[in-house]
Amino acid sequence: MTFDETVTFTLKTLKESINETPTKENTRLAYIKSEDKKFHMCSKDEIEKFLNLIKEEPKEEPKT
Repeated sequence: MTFDETVTFTLKTLKESINETPTKENTRLAYIKSEDKKFHMCSKDEIEKFLNLIKEEPKEEPKT
């Protein structure tokens, strides 16, 4: 799983578990990449970029 896929999965899970739509104003995201092991708190612009990734993805059709 790529980094963007991991963040997308995380935000989709968050979106399903809260009673409001995640926005750059009400979402905080931090991560530690295994390559550099440094803590990074995302800016609002970074959060907006990640949130746009989940908006752009096509919705999966239920399997029958």
